[in-house]
Amino acid sequence: PGVYARYSRQPKLPRMTTEYRIVLEALFSLALAILIFSSMVQVPLSVMLPFYFYFFRIPFSFGFIALSVAGALQLSEPLPRWAISTRWMSSKFMTTLGVVSYGVYVI
Repeated sequence: PGVYARYSRQPKLPRMTTEYRIVLEALFSLALAILIFSSMVQVPLSVMLPFYFYFFRIPFSFGFIALSVAGALQLSEPLPRWAISTRWMSSKFMTTLGVVSYGVYVI
């Protein structure tokens, strides 16, 4: 079945195999690692700003979005106990923190 069928939770889809779920969890963990570790790069601001705004922004953003789809697909079925990244990012605390921080950003 296609990604859209999983994402929209259409009925009568076969359950995802464990191997498929492991790949999804690995991709979502990679997305989190990219997000966290790229913000920790210690480069002078005069070097980082042109790099970010001219070379890196579009590929980085699209890559992160593509990898984040794996987390949304994981949530289409009950999460296994070993899905740590998806479980952590979909927790009540992290969801509330995301909504509040976006609200502060908008204000």
